[in-house]
Amino acid sequence: MDAYLLEYDSERAGSFAPLKYLPEGKRAYLGIVSSKTGELEGIDVLRHRLDEAAKHAPAERLGVSPQINAISTLMIAAVAIMLCLAYFAIGRKGEGQMS
Repeated sequence: MDAYLLEYDSERAGSFAPLKYLPEGKRAYLGIVSSKTGELEGIDVLRHRLDEAAKHAPAERLGVSPQINAISTLMIAAVAIMLCLAYFAIGRKGEGQMS
């Protein structure tokens, strides 16, 4: 595992203090962009959150991502699309439409 995806889009997630245990050579992507509200976080808010996180882990090993549920939803959608494409490709091959 090269990186950790961590959810920090709500107060419930707690502080960034556990980032001090980020193993050497690993990255942490902080899920500070929420998909739970219809509002987009401003760049100043995101920068402030990253500055707070950088007090506990090196800034060069931190990144920003959507909160984890959003990532899971996107991954599920991508897998579903790949399965559909594979299904139709196999089906067409079986019908002699593909060589």
